Amino acid sequence: MSVSFLPNGNSTVIAANTTSGAARVAITTAGATQIGSFMIDNLSANAVIVNFGYANTVSANVATGVSNGQGFAVPAGATKYLNLHQITNVTPAQTIYAVANAVVGTATVNITPVYIYK
Repeated sequence: MSVSFLPNGNSTVIAANTTSGAARVAITTAGATQIGSFMIDNLSANAVIVNFGYANTVSANVATGVSNGQGFAVPAGATKYLNLHQITNVTPAQTIYAVANAVVGTATVNITPVYIYK
């Protein structure tokens, strides 16, 4: 099954390892851009946990089992889509925070804001 989408902003790359679960990356969009939908690409050979949140306190730590935020595992070399159901034309601009924690070794995660066609 394929997903129809249109890129809707610049991609953010997150370098993950087994202790990177508190290294937050802020993703901010302009008021005229929908912030709620993202394409998450795991560009590595290791699985990764990706968490999102609206506060600068989101975290993910596989080793300790601590998770503060909404997220999921992305298998090695896989792509997942996330829709946070935000509205368009958010004023002021909305910011979400993302973290990534590799299950083993290291991983590179590419997060791209997208518009998903339904």
